[in-house]
Amino acid sequence: MADEEKPRGGFTVSELEDKAKKYGLEICLCTMFILTAIFTLVWGGAMILWSILLCMILGIVGVLFPKPVKKILHYGMEFVYKEKVTCIIAATVGIVVSILLPVVIFALFGLISGKTIVRHASGCTGNCDTVSK
Repeated sequence: MADEEKPRGGFTVSELEDKAKKYGLEICLCTMFILTAIFTLVWGGAMILWSILLCMILGIVGVLFPKPVKKILHYGMEFVYKEKVTCIIAATVGIVVSILLPVVIFALFGLISGKTIVRHASGCTGNCDTVSK
């Protein structure tokens, strides 16, 4: 049997590059969340307490003020995705923050979760600019 006829196992380099380009945001976020969870446990008791508290407090802020939170997050994402270099720098900073200050990632997660819960509870699907209360 020739090498061409053998079933291949794994990915080629070009396939890996294509996957990384297509799923770059997901890969970066998953890496940040994994590092955040690990380093919250590594840093210990006070970090765990502050992570939970800030996640819940900013979750409440996100529920109470979904429109301003959406605007702030929108402007932040527009700034990050303007140029590829800015996106790479933001990903690097996010990973460093998830290692050194995982409490910040939990706080942002709470803020985004609160906003998202209000949007979905109001029946908003897709890109809704108004949230009915």
